[in-house]
Amino acid sequence: MKINRQLVVSYEIVAMTATADTMEKASELIITDMRQVLETYYGLSHIYAGITVWLYANLRVCQLINHTMRMEVRDDVLGKLCSE
Repeated sequence: MKINRQLVVSYEIVAMTATADTMEKASELIITDMRQVLETYYGLSHIYAGITVWLYANLRVCQLINHTMRMEVRDDVLGKLCSE
């Protein structure tokens, strides 16, 4: 998988940012990309990756002027999901 966005992986979080013409478009991009990262690198199924983004991911405004959004998932949540 080629990642077109900034990806941060630490002991606490997995985070990504996306910038687009509108906040809504940036949100769509980051949701799709985070789900793909969870599928590809964490081995979650398409359904579980979508549910994880829906229930556990935090979507935040990163830069209002540049229409940048940030999404993060806590690593301890991913650890529990991936071990099942």
